[in-house]
Amino acid sequence: MVKVNVIQGENVTGRVQSVDDSGVTIIPEIAVKKGMKPKQGEPQILPFDRIRNGKVEIEFSHLEEAGLEPEHNGPSEEA
Repeated sequence: MVKVNVIQGENVTGRVQSVDDSGVTIIPEIAVKKGMKPKQGEPQILPFDRIRNGKVEIEFSHLEEAGLEPEHNGPSEEA
């Protein structure tokens, strides 16, 4: 999850779909009522020259979607 501060436009919070030489494609999260599952909007392409700054937020609730298996998500037994 990323929060992007956009120059001359609305700020965007969402998931990075892809990155190339010209910019970033983000699937925005649409705000919903508290307790409801967030909705996703249409992908937005943000050219690098329109991005003032961005912050990465780490999510642990979408590990299955990322293809990570539960046995790899906890502390190491070697620690």
